[in-house]
Amino acid sequence: MNIRKKYIYDLLTRVLHAGIAGSCLLLFLSAKLARYYYENGNIRHLFWMVHIYLGYLLIGLISIRFVWFFTGPKYSRLSNLIKIKEWKEILVTKKVKWGWGHHPTASVGYLFIYLVIGYLIYSGIFLARIQFDMGPIASKFFDQMMLLEGFLDGHEISSLLVIAFSVVHVLALFWHQINDQVPIFRSMRTGYQYKRFKEGELDEDDN
Repeated sequence: MNIRKKYIYDLLTRVLHAGIAGSCLLLFLSAKLARYYYENGNIRHLFWMVHIYLGYLLIGLISIRFVWFFTGPKYSRLSNLIKIKEWKEILVTKKVKWGWGHHPTASVGYLFIYLVIGYLIYSGIFLARIQFDMGPIASKFFDQMMLLEGFLDGHEISSLLVIAFSVVHVLALFWHQINDQVPIFRSMRTGYQYKRFKEGELDEDDN
């Protein structure tokens, strides 16, 4: 067995990956801190304002990532996440064939979490208008308490799903690094992906 490396993750994809992950974590923490300081109105309000502006940052990062899905290099495109051929093979053979780029199983999780983040943003901009009279949603929705509970519940569930996915994602990376004995965590810093191949074995791009 030998280890090969290939430049997979371009700089913008890595920056967006880190930015989206960091924004989601800070959004979660700012909401928790706002609730913790419920007895102090000024501090609570400050944390909610931080939360809202972090939400705007997340919207910007996700918007750029969406454009990059269709204009970026091969392994950053949406087509590299939608692995229909590999998914069919997994269902038929119960075996996972993983070439360069995203793992076929993990790609399902990525697609799902992008949808969850989409709803997180959607519910968040409504909540910003309903509760704080801020954001791009029409002002007529301010103080619409009948909508508040549904959006709050959905927003909370979405945020927990994002955090849960992040934990599973990091644990899976640790598992692959230990199991495959390749420096997976280095990939997000350098952009290179490392894989083990049997002696003489060709990868998908060698054929």
